[in-house]
Amino acid sequence: MVKNRNLTNEQRSTKLQVSGIERGSIVDGPGVRTVIFFSGCRHNCTKCHSKELQDFSAGQEISVQQLIDDLKQDIKFIDGITLSGGDPVEQFDGVIEFVKQIKKLYNIDVMLYTGYNIKDLEHKDLTDIDYIMDGKFKHNFPSKKNYRGSDNQKYYKNVGEGKWKVID
Repeated sequence: MVKNRNLTNEQRSTKLQVSGIERGSIVDGPGVRTVIFFSGCRHNCTKCHSKELQDFSAGQEISVQQLIDDLKQDIKFIDGITLSGGDPVEQFDGVIEFVKQIKKLYNIDVMLYTGYNIKDLEHKDLTDIDYIMDGKFKHNFPSKKNYRGSDNQKYYKNVGEGKWKVID
């Protein structure tokens, strides 16, 4: 087997479908955050605020390395990164590859928004995720709690060893 040693890190890097990046958010997790909006979602929540991101081909395909390079400018100004969408879990392997690399480089906290319940994710490697907001958006259950769209959604903190604690 012949390996192509002329490939760049970017060419070797996993591809992600990303619809946008919002910098300086104070409503998508604790502190000041950069929010990455991943494409694709199967939940089809009524009155979804990001309906256009349900399309798996929305946005553009970029490599994990490109995404890391794009976020370098933010790192010294933010408290964390938030993974939103769509639903980042739909691209789980690539998203987790990104998270592991960004945390290794910068040791920054990461929050995951997902329409899946945390119990649905027990078989996934969530070691490098610090916070999870889980549950589908339900427009008929508005919330006044931080960081969520509806009251059914639960906010968790990673307390280590695969254990999660409900924050509020």
